[in-house]
Amino acid sequence: MSKIRNYLNLYLSFFKIGLITFGGGLALVSVFFDEFVERKKWLKENEFTDIVAISESTPGPIAINAATFIGTKQEGILGGIIATLGVITPSIIIITLISIFYDKFITLTIISKAFKGISGAVVVLIGSALFKLSKTIKDSGLLIVNIILMILTIVLRIFFSLNTIFIIIGGGIIGYILYSYILSNKEVIK
Repeated sequence: MSKIRNYLNLYLSFFKIGLITFGGGLALVSVFFDEFVERKKWLKENEFTDIVAISESTPGPIAINAATFIGTKQEGILGGIIATLGVITPSIIIITLISIFYDKFITLTIISKAFKGISGAVVVLIGSALFKLSKTIKDSGLLIVNIILMILTIVLRIFFSLNTIFIIIGGGIIGYILYSYILSNKEVIK
């Protein structure tokens, strides 16, 4: 019975998050952090940071990838499947309802205005996620490298329209080089 309760708790936790998936997965990083690191204590801060990095690096939406990883960590493969189903169920229901009433739905002024308001909130949620993830970095050298890479990413993405794939691959290579050869050498940091 306890296992069923754990599965139900997992499903409902991700279902609740799936209801507010406006703006994509990055907007949800802050919500995931609050729910699974601070509130439920299912993850440590460094585990959460790793899950976000892996979820961003693997194909598919970050919310689904993170749900799969967190669910698997909590309750094995079945837990991963249940968490994934929990996070996608609200979207399936909402998209189905919208598709049935699409012609009427798209012409409602209130809907277009609501989406404009939601998009502003998404920017704040992404900023909040960035702030929370930056708090997990304990090494000042690593924090400086992350700030430099973030600025470089913004410049490359906005001003040069560099494809996200190249940014992810480049960030991985730069991170590997810096961490392996520079940041791991404590004398260089001091």
